[in-house]
Amino acid sequence: VWLTGITWLDPVVAIVMALNILYTAYFLIRNAFQGLLDEADPEKSKALLECLQNMVVSKHIEGFHQLRHRQTENVLWIEMHLLLPAEMSTGAAHERITAIENRVRALFPDYETHITTHVEPEEHQAAHPEGHEGPEDPYHPLSDDTNDL
Repeated sequence: VWLTGITWLDPVVAIVMALNILYTAYFLIRNAFQGLLDEADPEKSKALLECLQNMVVSKHIEGFHQLRHRQTENVLWIEMHLLLPAEMSTGAAHERITAIENRVRALFPDYETHITTHVEPEEHQAAHPEGHEGPEDPYHPLSDDTNDL
């Protein structure tokens, strides 16, 4: 008002400044919390799903489910259940799973990647007793009839 003599301009400028402060505060707080919380990156999800689907198509595994991953800073944790033929020996299964884990690790060369793999027989439902549903599978809606997600 002192500078321009326009009385309505003072509250308008104050409101604009307040909105700018709120906008800036929101993004500062949001970015601060993102560094503290684990999160799953959709691009990493897509890369993992494509890699595991390729393993199914190439018959390295019979299927997979319970795929989970999370990231904090440059550390990536991946958990997955992989289905292999029931008659496969422990040694052969270990060798195959190690090769698959190495392929998955190669997808994320800039990350310290920790992988936990649970190996199950391809007859997954028959291998579990009644009432063993397990945790909800976050990628189950993406499944199709050719893969046991």
